[in-house]
Amino acid sequence: MINALNLRLDTIGLVLIIAMLFFEVLSSPIRYYSSFLGLSAIYYLPKVLLFLFAALKVLVAKNYYKWMFLLFLLVEIIYGVFNNGVISSLFSFYTWTPLWALFFIDHNIFSDKIFEKVIRYVFLITVIGVFLDTMIEFPWVGFELEILGTNVEGNREWWTAGVSRISGFTRMSAHTAIIIMVSSIYLLYGYRNNYIKIFLYLLTLACLILTTTKAAIGAFLILTPFLFGLRSLSISMFLLLSLLISNVVLIIGSVGFGLNFENPKSIVEIFLFRSFDIRLEDTWPEFYATLLNSSNYIVSLLGTGFGGVGSVIKSFGDVGFEALSTADNSILYIYGLFGIFGIIFHLYIYRLCGKLIFSEETSTIKLGFVLLGCLIVGTTTDIFENVIILLVIGFCFYKEASNNVYR
Repeated sequence: MINALNLRLDTIGLVLIIAMLFFEVLSSPIRYYSSFLGLSAIYYLPKVLLFLFAALKVLVAKNYYKWMFLLFLLVEIIYGVFNNGVISSLFSFYTWTPLWALFFIDHNIFSDKIFEKVIRYVFLITVIGVFLDTMIEFPWVGFELEILGTNVEGNREWWTAGVSRISGFTRMSAHTAIIIMVSSIYLLYGYRNNYIKIFLYLLTLACLILTTTKAAIGAFLILTPFLFGLRSLSISMFLLLSLLISNVVLIIGSVGFGLNFENPKSIVEIFLFRSFDIRLEDTWPEFYATLLNSSNYIVSLLGTGFGGVGSVIKSFGDVGFEALSTADNSILYIYGLFGIFGIIFHLYIYRLCGKLIFSEETSTIKLGFVLLGCLIVGTTTDIFENVIILLVIGFCFYKEASNNVYR
């Protein structure tokens, strides 16, 4: 009876995950039009239901490792409550729902055909949104809404070097770029028709450029040889290790030695380097300094716990902790949240990425390169704040558990 209940719950989970994915892809119009009906909170419905689904799955979990993971989550929640308060801790934990909900799914219900079909629709809708945004002015651009007495950004209107950043149907251009990058990498890898493949590649590159999201553009360009047939395990491993080492070197250089670029002056230099220079000079050092100066040695070792880092600070954080709202680096973010356990978790994700890439199954390799693209983006982005990337990491955990990905 428990197995039958598990299967039903997993099927419900599949529907909720797909619903949450499309709510994210169409987040701006959903938020905008639902606000006129007094239903602003409907955008959060799939994630709330997925949260409840995961809670039910916990009750019927039989896997020892899943119980250990659950114990870790409970300890982090309690630790976060003591450090940051009940609301902040629970809200931060809630934002991680896409990842840990997938961790508790037991049955192999995500067939490759269903997964690829969903990805195709996601890619198509997002690309259409980008090109429409260049031709017409969407009514939701720059709008805000109020939920439970808190002002929430419904859509971000911003520019880079005077160039508008296109977001299409999503809340902001960076989210659009990540969705396009993730879906395109998955669709392009192993695609046999070279003419369509080249068309999709150029279409993706054009859309990414329109969003002006340099991290996604860079990740996509770096992975180009692999998308067009390069199958070298040694080069893949070198890229993975180089990414990890460069992240560590950049953070240490920024935080410990004041590493920075010369102040960019030309429009091209501003476009390419200014935002990265801001991270080196301001964002990373301020994040690290605030983390250490406002806490004790325990927090420097174990992190702040749920609620102490990320966007939750903007809504529920105390005055003086604003620098912890943005890390703009996945390693720095996860360290601030979970301390040394966060570093271990991040290293495990790198290990998982390598396992997926070095497998024999094409669908698994695809997912590995998608995860690698997300890790590259994580050099200058808080990827653990992004629903799409949390889903990617969750799917990778799910794939590892449901298939033998060892070479």
